Amino acid sequence: MISRSSFTSLNWPLFVLVWLCSGFATGTYLLLVPLRAILTFLRENNYSNLVETAVVGACIVLLVLVTFGASVYLVKLFSRSASPIRYVAVLLPVALAGYSLYLFLNPANIDSRSGTTDEVTKSFFIGAYPEQEKLAQLKAEGYTAVISLLHPLVVPFEPVLLEKERKAAAAVGLELIEAPMLPWVGNNEASIKKLKALTANPAGKYYVHCYLGKDRVNVVKKILSGSSLSVESETPGSARKLTEVKAFERGPIIQISPDIFFTPLPTDDEYFGYLVAGDIKTIVSLLDAQVPDNKPLMQKEASVAAQYQLSLRNLPIQESSTQAELLQVAKEVVKLPKPLVVHHFSTNYELSKRFEQVLRKVAQKQ
Repeated sequence: MISRSSFTSLNWPLFVLVWLCSGFATGTYLLLVPLRAILTFLRENNYSNLVETAVVGACIVLLVLVTFGASVYLVKLFSRSASPIRYVAVLLPVALAGYSLYLFLNPANIDSRSGTTDEVTKSFFIGAYPEQEKLAQLKAEGYTAVISLLHPLVVPFEPVLLEKERKAAAAVGLELIEAPMLPWVGNNEASIKKLKALTANPAGKYYVHCYLGKDRVNVVKKILSGSSLSVESETPGSARKLTEVKAFERGPIIQISPDIFFTPLPTDDEYFGYLVAGDIKTIVSLLDAQVPDNKPLMQKEASVAAQYQLSLRNLPIQESSTQAELLQVAKEVVKLPKPLVVHHFSTNYELSKRFEQVLRKVAQKQ
């Protein structure tokens, strides 16, 4: 139990330093070892995103409470002890935080696939962040340039890694093309235009990377698929699939057929990970623009779809829609290119459940 006197006599500047360092170090360990194992278990057993969110939230709360109490104890120990060993109470959290920062500044320590290179087209290959040794290898293998998707706003890691890459690329004589992208749905218009220009007229062999070679490089794959280039249909270990999760934040994911999914409107992170960076060919929105709350959501989705070359259709349904009207919409949905996602705001709505039943019957007749 931490008493009130413990707080009144606490060295607060030192406490903040120790708490931040111990929290960062412990959080790094939590992220890389137990939490990763827990999330892998949840995903392999098809638990929903809601369960994942609850587990992550519980871990964060536990992390804050444990590191807070431990930091109070360490600072009090430092203040009360006269032994030189007392410095360990402060220096150990700082040292562990420094080591954690080292891990994040070296992506190969975070993901075992970081050294792999996957072919997307004859001119474009994707992977994770390349160290100087990898850049030299790419140069020797005849690559024309490296396209970096690292973004300077993803602090503190990506600005440091980007500057390091600039120097390493210059040292090995390999051109570095910067096309920064945020790892969530953001305005990446300038970078997308740059990538489209390269794909329209590739003048060599390009290695495209983000931090770990996952979501953002799959956005590039989506751009390549919209060009005249021949794209490999499968890239090992790449896009996240809707079959891997049971629900989004706003409701369950319902697989109507092998290539038709009925989902709630994805959040930004869900949209980026499963639709923008995924293998979905068509998105159908059932939202009705006559409902005022839907307008900003529909405008945002239209903007994102246009930016990332997603095929988006709006086939609105209303509470007053008859079975015949729902049937007509369902028939239009199943004719569209697949894999396909059709969404309402939530799949828990009664209207959504009515449409799901109609869509399932139509899909079964195909």
